[in-house]
Amino acid sequence: NRGGRKLADSSGDLLYGMREFVNSTAKISSAAGVLSGGLSQLDQGCSQLQSSVLEISQTAGELAGGLVAGVSSLENISASALALATELSEKYSDESVAKQFQELLGLLQVQQMIIEGTDETTGLSAGADQLQAGLNGLAQGSQVFASEIDQQLLPGLGQIAENTTRLAAGAKEIHDGTRELTRAGRKLYRGTAEYLQGVDELSGGLEEFNDGILEMDREINRLKDIEMVDTEGKSLDDIEYSLQESLEELRLGKSAADQMEILAGQYVSFMDNYRNKDSNVQFIMKTKAIENKLPPGPSAEDTDKPRKSFWQKLKELFS
Repeated sequence: NRGGRKLADSSGDLLYGMREFVNSTAKISSAAGVLSGGLSQLDQGCSQLQSSVLEISQTAGELAGGLVAGVSSLENISASALALATELSEKYSDESVAKQFQELLGLLQVQQMIIEGTDETTGLSAGADQLQAGLNGLAQGSQVFASEIDQQLLPGLGQIAENTTRLAAGAKEIHDGTRELTRAGRKLYRGTAEYLQGVDELSGGLEEFNDGILEMDREINRLKDIEMVDTEGKSLDDIEYSLQESLEELRLGKSAADQMEILAGQYVSFMDNYRNKDSNVQFIMKTKAIENKLPPGPSAEDTDKPRKSFWQKLKELFS
């Protein structure tokens, strides 16, 4: 009983734990699906970043190239204008014209200073080249990262999600199997209780059977102790017949006693009806002397009947 009860209780605890495990694996599977979707979006973002990096690199290269070409053209034009202004200033001595040429010369000098300041466009071009190189490296790194995501991370997450789904299905099967085990444990517990009850009943029946055997043994021993009169020289059939006659006498005596009991109950005294059955003698009656009559011998009809065996007679005695 204790083992069956413990099995039922333990099965209930196991069932509760497996239910929690199934719920947890379902949450893990859902989270893996969300993570897989986020990584897919990250892959798309890396692809877009790669395209943007390529566009920025191309634009920076075009800008640096155009800037260098413009600065070179501006240097050539400024040098020619400066030489022309110097020559005109020396040839024309008119004060107003000379003044204008001086102003033009000053503007050209300022322009030359600007051109000299634009010599740093080489550094800008170099910076653009470095930017392009860095953007190319970023694009290549993004491609490698996206490739690693496509080839390893996403398949791994998909495998995790698939295995988690299988694990959840297996946990569900364990869950169902545990429920079946719990029901079987309860049936086993009830069957064990019924079995123990049957064992108790069988034990009681065996005790009654043992008591009956002992009683039968006592009766057989009592029969053995009965003294048989005039048994010398008699056969076993004669002894059985004598035993049967004795049993008949016992039955007749019991029947006569019962009849006397009935007659005593029906007797009505003319003096004291309250003490009819167990009262004292109330009158005296003279009768004939009682003669001890011997039982008649067996008739021819009785001898023709099949005789019963000793065990049949013994069985009738106790029936």
